[in-house]
Amino acid sequence: MSGEKWPAAWQSGVVCLVLSFVLFNASKTAADPDLYGQLRFGNDILRAGTPVLEEPYSFRSQGQPWLNTEWLTGVIGAVLYNAFGAPGVILFKAALSVLLVGLLYRHLCRKGLSVPAGAGVVLLAFVSLSVWLLPYRAQLFTYLGFLLVLLAIHQADHGHPRWLWWLPVVFAFWVNLHGGFLAGIAVLIAWFVGRTAWALIQAWHGQPLDVRRLATMGLAVVASGLSTLLNPEGLDRLLFLWRTVSVPRPEISDWSPLAVASVEGIVYLLLLVLVSACLISSVSRPDPVAVLLFFGLALGPLTAQRHLPLFTLGAVVLGADWLVAAERRLRARDVIESPPPRWMAAVPFVGAVLFVALSVPHWRGIDIHPGGALYPVRAVAMLKASGVRGNLIVHFDWGEYVIWWLGPDVKVSLDGRRETAYSDDAYREGMRFLSGVGDWDAQLRPKDADLALVSRSFAVFNLMKYQPDWVLVYEDPMCGLFARRGTRALEQLKETPLPDVPWDGAGMQFP
Repeated sequence: MSGEKWPAAWQSGVVCLVLSFVLFNASKTAADPDLYGQLRFGNDILRAGTPVLEEPYSFRSQGQPWLNTEWLTGVIGAVLYNAFGAPGVILFKAALSVLLVGLLYRHLCRKGLSVPAGAGVVLLAFVSLSVWLLPYRAQLFTYLGFLLVLLAIHQADHGHPRWLWWLPVVFAFWVNLHGGFLAGIAVLIAWFVGRTAWALIQAWHGQPLDVRRLATMGLAVVASGLSTLLNPEGLDRLLFLWRTVSVPRPEISDWSPLAVASVEGIVYLLLLVLVSACLISSVSRPDPVAVLLFFGLALGPLTAQRHLPLFTLGAVVLGADWLVAAERRLRARDVIESPPPRWMAAVPFVGAVLFVALSVPHWRGIDIHPGGALYPVRAVAMLKASGVRGNLIVHFDWGEYVIWWLGPDVKVSLDGRRETAYSDDAYREGMRFLSGVGDWDAQLRPKDADLALVSRSFAVFNLMKYQPDWVLVYEDPMCGLFARRGTRALEQLKETPLPDVPWDGAGMQFP
């Protein structure tokens, strides 16, 4: 029995139930370190009226041009936050998540997958995506852009090449939202090269070559690539991202290979096995280009776990035909039972209403302590209360949090903008400081740093306590705050009482 034979009320109810479940989970929002920078920099752009700004927040980025590759994400977040506060950011992020899953669900249903099977597939996909949809980050727009690319090439493969002409518009926005547009361009080019090669192979075996169709696809791909030049830096941004795309990032967990033994790894294997099994059992000969794209995307998470969402989206879109074929064979063998009676159609609607109601409390604020300490809340509050001005050595993961509260009066040594705002030498010097190895104290010698906020989890914390020119003025289970002897900052901090806030921000919400 196909999806169309299910009662309309059941189909609508199950769709509402699935999307409301996504809304409930996507409404849970954590304050990722990038959120502080996105909103601060977005407001700077709104005030200046231009996305091209001088770098005012760091004392280590002199001479390094700042390429804000996510400026439009920051502007969108700042507009939402200024107008509606944290609920505006939360609801926008949740709406993007619902749109993402809704497009996947619609794609599966249009291909002919039944309502319950489609629900099962998209919920499995959402489990894979959910951890990446927790914060408001620029990556959200990459997931949506990547999905639109996959849907466009799928439509082109099924006789609707005009969908490709929407992609230049998608990339014109995407290039200003997140550097992940490179993944979209890479898949688009790989698809076109594969489609052209397969057409030539078929022509070699006597089938007609549709030159007009290939030319149309090629022009759309070229137009998409050219539209990425519509950014403040033009070609310079593309060259910059191309140079940095392969830079190793061992200190960032997102860039480590996916652990197959983790929850995300198990879901990855389930998706890979499910779609592969449907592919292998397919009666009709599968499209070799789609097969190559699918397994190419499957390799991504094994190199960096942040590629898992891209594989998940690819598995659903590219594997839709194989999933439908497998379900039809099961139904032909009476393996799948008939749908429930019509009178039970109210059940999913009741569940949907319940999930929406449970979502409402999540809209009130963004948690800065989602299951563990993320930020040196009391230490930064103490710096703010003291009114100090100067230069602060800090871990890059805390840099944008410090910028939000203290910049530009207190300038940081490093923050999450990494290579977009700092030279390779400045970044490596910051990493050596944290590890406490080699020339770790290079940042201390020029005497341009007045303060150092050091995590207790880094080796440098104990090394700093034995530096004669530095005084530990504050310490908690998470970090230590050091000030250089003889500075005005040291005297101000000694006179500042401890702020009455949790040291780790437990129970507090953004900002």
